[in-house]
Amino acid sequence: MTREAEWEKELVRTVADEVRRYRNKRRLSAQQLSERCREIGYDIPRSVLANLESYRRKSVSLAELLVLAEALEVPPVLLISRFGQTDLIEILPDRSVHPWHAIEWVSGDKQLPESEHENRSSFGLIYSFKLFLKHLDRFDRAVKYWQAIKKREIKRRETETVAQHIRDLANAEDDVHLSREAVRNAEWFLRSRAEQAGTIPEALTSYLPDRVDRYDILQERAEQYEMFEDRR
Repeated sequence: MTREAEWEKELVRTVADEVRRYRNKRRLSAQQLSERCREIGYDIPRSVLANLESYRRKSVSLAELLVLAEALEVPPVLLISRFGQTDLIEILPDRSVHPWHAIEWVSGDKQLPESEHENRSSFGLIYSFKLFLKHLDRFDRAVKYWQAIKKREIKRRETETVAQHIRDLANAEDDVHLSREAVRNAEWFLRSRAEQAGTIPEALTSYLPDRVDRYDILQERAEQYEMFEDRR
């Protein structure tokens, strides 16, 4: 058996082991897993699953891998990485890495350790898009918190309560402004990586400006403070 064939055989065995492990963890019979696959829209008969888990099946198609992952409620990469089961996995012929490095590579976050390729633009694009979404989520949460503080009822005669409310509102406003700037910086970073990779996602150019700029906090600040000062 050639080295390439040995690597392919081991990779299929890895998928088989992980399918069996997650199936047992989900307390599914092979028949139940087969039915889940059929419901998703891709038929994987019970006999095929049995042959896979007993190593009689010599190959796994990409379609089967994706459907099995969805049926087992796990990311597809976990079916090939043995994450949590070993310290090394041969993700490519004669390229053994920690399972976490395999996950980062498959998900597009980083290249494999000691990669010979110099072009990192595609990996940078995926990382920068995740960073952009992270900051956008923080911005949305900051706005919701600021809006929640605005709706609080303040007792007219409790000066300290009113003063604390003003401080909370000011802190919330600052957080909104800071997170908005973080979103804009992340957008710039994403655009630069996208240009290096030769493409700019359409979604990026369509919804960011309105989503960030529709909260005109500065226009309301004076009015809000004046209202609270009148209650003191």
